[in-house]
Amino acid sequence: MNGRYPSGMKVGLGMLAALACCKVAWLVEYIRLKSLKEHGLLGHPDAIAPISVFWLSPQFVLMGIMDGLARDGMEDFFKYQVPESMRKKYALVLTEAVIRWGKILNIGFIMILDVVVEKLRVEDGSWIADTVNQSRLDLFNAALVVVGIANLFIFAYVVSFYTYRDFPEEEDDEEEDPHEEIKTGKKQDKVEPTPDEETEPTPNEETERTIRTT
Repeated sequence: MNGRYPSGMKVGLGMLAALACCKVAWLVEYIRLKSLKEHGLLGHPDAIAPISVFWLSPQFVLMGIMDGLARDGMEDFFKYQVPESMRKKYALVLTEAVIRWGKILNIGFIMILDVVVEKLRVEDGSWIADTVNQSRLDLFNAALVVVGIANLFIFAYVVSFYTYRDFPEEEDDEEEDPHEEIKTGKKQDKVEPTPDEETEPTPNEETERTIRTT
């Protein structure tokens, strides 16, 4: 994506993919629990739901799209929207720092949600139990959908007030790279001097010419 706002667009599309991933995960878990209930296996810790494992494919595809778009968008942001002194050394570091902090916040959100739900549902317990069949991951994924929608609105609000810098233009007159021949494997063409650019003969060459003519 080329243009003035590619980094924000990529991050926004990545957040949309994450929202769709949570929605699909909720739907798949709902279908799995419904299948267990129809076969009388709901609540059995070791029961296997009679559905195909390929139901999990869409959410993993969306997760890959989300990771690629969001990471690429943040790399572009820190590459073009920060001072040049920080860009050369810390662009990649800042990108990784944002991703790692996001994962830490996700873990904190899961822990807080687990404590709150466990206190509100004393008899039923937490949504995250010892096994998948005893858990309510459908409700947990639904909570992630709500949080994803809130994050998307906050992101859109911040982006609407952010002023982007113009992308730096490449210089036309670039200095020749002395290692270009090694990188490309091609020999640089030698430019023959024009008659006007030919150098005058040195005294030794002039003496040799005089001797030859005599």
